[in-house]
Amino acid sequence: MTTPRSRRRIAALAVAACAALLPSAGVATSYADDPSAGPSASPSPSPNPNDDAPAQILVTKLEPRAPMDPDEFFQVRGLIVNRGSEPLHQLTVRLRRGERLSTRGELATADTDLPATTIRVGRTPVRAAEQDLAPGASTSFDIRIRVSQLRLGADAASIGVYPLRAEARAEFGTTGSVDTVGSLLTFIPWFPDGPPHGHIRIAWLWPLVDQPRRGPREVMLDNSLATSFSRGGRLDRLLRSAADGQKGGCDLPADTPETLKPRPRTVPCRGDSVPITYAVDPDLLFTADALTRPYQLADGSKTKRIDNTAPATSWLGELKGAVAQGDVLSLPFADPDAVALTAPVTGLADEVPLLREQGKKETTQVLGRPPMTSVVWPPSGRLTRRAVESLTSGGATALVVDPVALPAPESEPSVTPDTDVGQLPTNTGQPSVLAVDSTLSALLTPAYADYPGDRIVEQRWLAETAMISAEEPSVSRTILVAPARRADLHTAVAAEAIRDSGRLPWLCPVSLASVAASTDACSGEVRTEATAVPAVELEPPHPGDSFLSTGFLSRVRSLRGLSTQFTDEVLAEPTSSDAVGTTGRLLRARARTESSAWREDAAGGEEVLQLLKDDIGDLRGKVHLQVGSGTVTLTSSSGTISVNVVNELQQPVRVGVVLDAGNRARLSVRDTPVTTVPPEHATQISLKVTAQTSGQFPVTAQLIDHDGKPFGNPARLVVRSTQYGRVALAVTGIGAGVLLVAAGIRIVRRAVRRAPA
Repeated sequence: MTTPRSRRRIAALAVAACAALLPSAGVATSYADDPSAGPSASPSPSPNPNDDAPAQILVTKLEPRAPMDPDEFFQVRGLIVNRGSEPLHQLTVRLRRGERLSTRGELATADTDLPATTIRVGRTPVRAAEQDLAPGASTSFDIRIRVSQLRLGADAASIGVYPLRAEARAEFGTTGSVDTVGSLLTFIPWFPDGPPHGHIRIAWLWPLVDQPRRGPREVMLDNSLATSFSRGGRLDRLLRSAADGQKGGCDLPADTPETLKPRPRTVPCRGDSVPITYAVDPDLLFTADALTRPYQLADGSKTKRIDNTAPATSWLGELKGAVAQGDVLSLPFADPDAVALTAPVTGLADEVPLLREQGKKETTQVLGRPPMTSVVWPPSGRLTRRAVESLTSGGATALVVDPVALPAPESEPSVTPDTDVGQLPTNTGQPSVLAVDSTLSALLTPAYADYPGDRIVEQRWLAETAMISAEEPSVSRTILVAPARRADLHTAVAAEAIRDSGRLPWLCPVSLASVAASTDACSGEVRTEATAVPAVELEPPHPGDSFLSTGFLSRVRSLRGLSTQFTDEVLAEPTSSDAVGTTGRLLRARARTESSAWREDAAGGEEVLQLLKDDIGDLRGKVHLQVGSGTVTLTSSSGTISVNVVNELQQPVRVGVVLDAGNRARLSVRDTPVTTVPPEHATQISLKVTAQTSGQFPVTAQLIDHDGKPFGNPARLVVRSTQYGRVALAVTGIGAGVLLVAAGIRIVRRAVRRAPA
């Protein structure tokens, strides 16, 4: 299988070949400035010669995408490269057609079990531009015929999709015979009676999602996001394909043969704009916004400053321009694993609505517009009712689901159902369930061992939509297309597929918001309300389904408790700007540990969890006790023990101290005051104690928060009671006082070092 790196290497060759050989390729070369166009733009010699199929074919133009008029011209143009070890001689190209495919199942089978193409198209093969081709060399070909020569049929029984194969024929080496030396299969939709009366309404849900790449101290863990934002990066290609495709555009006509006069266009130009709903991870937006200013990047145990803010600035600007023409759907912050978090054993169900609201806030702040709230889109896979309720509790009326989240039908349906499969009864309402068409979505990111080129991949996508229409040409239905959350798309494939929904005669684009409101309709179409809406059940998670583990989330919950105690009970001014900033930072860091990205990357989840643990530990460690070493002596049954509370933070804290002597001695404390300790300050706290017995025994000093709960690590000291007389001789806090002075000196020195020169 071709790796992403090798596919990108092919891209560079593709662009050069197309530019040199096909300067008038139109749409086929419109993405030549895109480094990702490599897999789509040109074939490339194999590292090891392929003598079984030495001629590799790339189709750069196939027009019209959906022929309608038998008298119009049909054109197939492209490149041939010799990837064999011997020369090719007498090189020609011809077209061959197979029998009609009438179901989506037959079309899927044809992808792997190649159908026979026994029907010759056209009278004679077309000569390649160069008939003798050395190993590694390439040449062009151009076939132009009448649509009638495809011999597709003229009655309603011929509606469907037809396999079409381009075959290269040549003498390979010194074999002395001309044989087929390479081929490429594609599919042609055919509606002999003109556009179907029914339409396939296409709604687009476009993910802009990455994995968390920012640490709890808002330091970038790596710089891969900047690469992804740069021209040709994954997120750049993903955004540009949607932003370009949503503009719409007409289909290009086939070129008339050079011996004939150009023929007037008979099929009207239709290039409607296409509404896109951008599903954004607010953590990605937050990080992108931060990267528009100089930022810190982790560099081993240190950090370094990065001043190149151009990639994030450009990407974020393009996103704002794109969403101005579409809708925005905000995922919960960091796209959490809602199913795992809402499992009863985790105790983290309240995280999902919290992160949902946090996500809306961040999205509004970065993009300058509130996101839509009528639809929620959980991570792919099976769902639980608890997860759905946590996501829809904010008022959403529609739920987008992966088809595997629904029970499998008893038998394979003969007709593709509408995306709205019914309503799901929950404790928070009855949201409409919108099922994604997984086949159409997956065809945008196909996996090929030998990539056939963007134009052929797009043609396969539109053939699938034609097959849906051919199932019942008079019936309109709505289909929802949503690539995988972290999809890696080819710009030309995705952009042209989006454009197809606004230019092909059996398709029309609708918005996701209209689908959620049951108002989706094509131009001139009147929607009829369903008389009965079926109830939908969920398919429960199966053993082996990938979710965040219970053990992992147990540690997240523990860290949440430590974090919440610090921000809510210890910080003296939780509404101050410093405290609010710390609280928000820790919330974002915790959300990143709960991301669904770690379902398939446990090591990545462990990394961000450890970073959060270290950060919380560091913050809490800056508020601690200091006690003298050795023994504290009570010369009476009562006295005073003094300890120091050191606050190294730049904000005040509220803490108290309690003593515990265990069961070996009866030591009572009259009061345990809660004291506010100023920023970067040490405060001495004196505790009045009474000993009921004489002797020597260990005592534990423990900080407590505003609610009296233990905070931080305990400190240990030894108390010796001699009980000399009834008059209390106070135990001086000399040792504690010395420590107080030392702590104060250290804090002052630290403040001086931080002061600007």
